[in-house]
Formats: sequence, structure tokens, C-alpha cells
Amino acid sequence: AGLVNPFTIAGAAIAAFALAAYKGYEQAEQYRKALVITGDAAGRTADDLIALSNSLAKGRNFTEATQAVLALAGSGRLVGDAFTEVARASTELSVATGKNAGEIADQLSRTKGSVTDLAAEYSDKYGVITQAVYEQIRSLEQQGNRMEAIKVLAGAVADEITPVGPDYDQPDRAPAEIPPE
Repeated sequence: AGLVNPFTIAGAAIAAFALAAYKGYEQAEQYRKALVITGDAAGRTADDLIALSNSLAKGRNFTEATQAVLALAGSGRLVGDAFTEVARASTELSVATGKNAGEIADQLSRTKGSVTDLAAEYSDKYGVITQAVYEQIRSLEQQGNRMEAIKVLAGAVADEITPVGPDYDQPDRAPAEIPPE
């Protein structure tokens, strides 16, 4: 008599399904709590956030995507496309560098100083901001459009980090040359 029989297999399948359902419920609860704390400032539902996390994870980076989306939903600082782009950039940069995606999302969404300064920092640190993108960010910020500047910065980081992956410190494109102020 073998230890593996149809009842053992069925029991294991039921246990695995129950665990997955519970994890899904836990994740939904985390998103709901983040939205409640911020008064739904993100303008999204928990289901929207789960779908965004799953999309950003691309089937493999669930921890990073969840950290990024939870940090942004809990902060209430960003909405719309800026929220999505910062979550995407945070996930990709976390995968490439090993840094916590929630902390990256917090840094990108908070930008205590200017977005232009943060773009210069990311250009120096990761070599992912081109001169054209840097100028666009500076122009948007000078026009008072911080949210769009953050969106452009995050989009550029995500676009440039994604194909580079773990070799992010060897970019094949020239980073922005930031003029001294």
C-alpha cells in the first residue's frame, strides 16, 4: 500500500487551494486597510490594487510589486498614471537592486526636494535618466506640474531598468549631464 493515493492528492490540493485563498484574502485586507487609512486618496479599489500588483509582478516579482503598491496606497500621495508609473518603477528598481520596493516607492512619491534633483540623483546613481528626460522633468516642474514630473521620472526609471535588469550599473545609454547650479 503506497502512501500516495487519490485521497492524499485530493487533500493536498484542497489544502493548497485553501492556503492560496487565505493569502488572497490577506492581501485584499492589506489593500483595504491602506485605502481606509488614507480616505481612499489613491482613487482605486482593493481589487484595482491587486490587479495592478499582479500586472507589475509579471508572474514572478509578487513581493516587490505588493510592497510598492501597498506603500503608495498607504501614503495617499499619488493618483492615476503617476501612481501606476511609480509602482512600476519601484518594482523594477527593487528587482534590479535588491532594495525594498516600498522604500523606493516612498522616495519617489515623497520627493521632499525637487523632482529635478531626484532625477539628477537617479541619473548619477543608476544612469537611467537621459538628458532629454531630465530636461522634460525640469520643464514640468518649472511649470508647477510636479505630479506629471514624478510620472515622467518614474516612467523613465522603469523603462530603462526593465531591459537592463541586474546589470543596471552598466547602462548602454549616456546618462544626463546635470549642469551645476
